[in-house]
Amino acid sequence: MLIRRKIPPIPLNYEKDALAGIMGWAFPTQCLSLDIKRNPEGEEWLLQRTIMNEFANGRFEMDVKIIDERGRLVATSKHACLALPRTGGKAKSGKGIAMM
Repeated sequence: MLIRRKIPPIPLNYEKDALAGIMGWAFPTQCLSLDIKRNPEGEEWLLQRTIMNEFANGRFEMDVKIIDERGRLVATSKHACLALPRTGGKAKSGKGIAMM
């Protein structure tokens, strides 16, 4: 899960206000798979490569690969999400509705 939390949703790359646009959207996870191939302990750096395969009908999916400095695969992940605009609605109790 730590790897996933470091990955901003790719659709924000196309938002006019970039990462500031996150306040207008919620990205609940539908499905997440994570496969850790090796322990990266002792590595000076890791490269993260994220590809968004498709964004359609309010859904998108990302493929993530983590590669060590020698080019070896450390971990892979597939992450499917919804893309929902935040409405700022109120719950019956009068408190704001948490979207994420």
